[in-house]
Amino acid sequence: MKKNNSGGGIIGGFIIIIIGISLLWWNEGRTARQTALLKEAKANYVQLDSPKVDANNEKKLVALNGKLDLSNSAELVDSEFEVRASSAKLVRDVEMYQWVEDCVREDDADYDEEKEKEKTTNEIECTYNKEWRSDLIDSSSFSKSGYSNPITKPYENLNFYADNVKVGDYNLPRELIEKLSAKEPVRGLSNELAEKKQLKIGSTGDYYTNTKDEANPQIGDVRVRFYKNNATDVSILAVQAGDTFRAYTSKKGNSLMVIREGNYTGAQIIQSLVKSNNVFKWIWRLLGFILVMSGIASLFSLLTSLTSRIPVLGNIVGGAVGLVSFVLGLVISFVVCAIAWFRFRPIISICLLVGAAILFVILKFVIKKKES
Repeated sequence: MKKNNSGGGIIGGFIIIIIGISLLWWNEGRTARQTALLKEAKANYVQLDSPKVDANNEKKLVALNGKLDLSNSAELVDSEFEVRASSAKLVRDVEMYQWVEDCVREDDADYDEEKEKEKTTNEIECTYNKEWRSDLIDSSSFSKSGYSNPITKPYENLNFYADNVKVGDYNLPRELIEKLSAKEPVRGLSNELAEKKQLKIGSTGDYYTNTKDEANPQIGDVRVRFYKNNATDVSILAVQAGDTFRAYTSKKGNSLMVIREGNYTGAQIIQSLVKSNNVFKWIWRLLGFILVMSGIASLFSLLTSLTSRIPVLGNIVGGAVGLVSFVLGLVISFVVCAIAWFRFRPIISICLLVGAAILFVILKFVIKKKES
C-alpha cells in the first residue's frame, strides 16, 4: 500500500509541475502584454483640463476628472424589496449561513506503522464549519454526509445601474458604471414588507435577516444587505468616442478602460496600474515556483518514505531532497520565464537563462560534493 501511495505521489508530482509551468508561462505572457499596454498608454494619453467634449480628441486616449452627474438619471429601485437609492449603482448582497468543507491530505512523511493499522496514508481529513457566504455551496459533493446546505437561496444577488450618468459633457457607458464601487449601506425596507418577508433589522443595523437568534444562526438562514455608490468626483482614462468612451486597445490586443473614484491624473492612474501589475507578477511567479518545487519534491516521495524511519539517513535524504527541489524549481522557473519573455524582452530573457545555467552548475557541484 505504501508503494502505491508513493506511486501516486510521483504521478501527482508530475501533474503539479505541469500546472506550475503552465501558470508561470501564462503569467509571463500576461505581464508582458500588460506592460506593453501601459507603456503605450503612458506615451499616448491626453490629459484634459475639463470634462468637455473636444472634436480634436476624437479616438484619442484621454484622461479627465469630473463630478458624477445624476440629474438626468432615474432613481434606482430594487422592486422586490422596494429599496431605493439616488446613485449610479445599487447592490443587493444576499448571504446564506452554510456548511463549508475544508479538506487536507495527510503528508506521506507523517506515516506511522501503528496509525497505518487504523487508517491509510494520504487519507483526506475534512473539517466542516458554518459560515455566512454569498455564493451557494453545493454540499452534495462533500466527502462526508450529515452536512447539507439548501440547494437554492430565497433571494439572488443583484446589481442595479443607472442610465444617463454623465461626467461633464460625457455620458458614461455601462462598462464604466459597473466598475464603480458600492460601499455605503442603504436602508429603506418598510416594516410592512420586512414583516411579510419575515425579516428584521440585524444587530449592526446594515442588513435584514430571518435569523431568530443572531448569536446562534441556523443553516439556511439568510441576511440581505444593500449598498450604493456614493462617489462625487471620478477620474477616467479611456478613448473618447463622440460624447462617451470606449476601451483603448493596444497593438498586442489588450484593452484599457479605467474609472477611479477621486481626482487623479492620467499619470497617477497609469502608475497605480503599473504597481498592481508588478505585484500580481510576483505573486503568480512565487506561486508557480512553489508548485514546481513541490512537484519535484513529490517525485522523491518513495525515497523519502523509505528513509524516513532511519534517523540520520532520513534527515540527510530529506535535506538533500529539499535542496534539489529548491534549486531545480528555480532552474525550471527561470527557464520558463526566460522562454516566455524572449519574444518581448530578449535581454531579460538572456539574463534569466544565464542565471538558470549558473544555478544548474551549482546544483551539479553540490551533488558531486555529497557523492565524494
